[in-house]
Amino acid sequence: MFDSFIYGPGIHTEVKITDFNSKNPYNNGSLNQYSYLSVKIDAGYNFVAKYDYTPFKGNVSYARLALVWGIGNF
Repeated sequence: MFDSFIYGPGIHTEVKITDFNSKNPYNNGSLNQYSYLSVKIDAGYNFVAKYDYTPFKGNVSYARLALVWGIGNF
């Protein structure tokens, strides 16, 4: 399983939902601190080109969906 070679197409994207703008409490509230909320999408299909361990034969599809809170500008 660790000596296999895997390749395949996929997509990795992030879509912003909203922005937050708040005062920075460490500088007497004079500087703004930016953050955002977004949805991250990861999907793809992997082809296993070399099998070394027989119980793990076959290709693998995957999909991930995550809610992300980011700090900084999007």
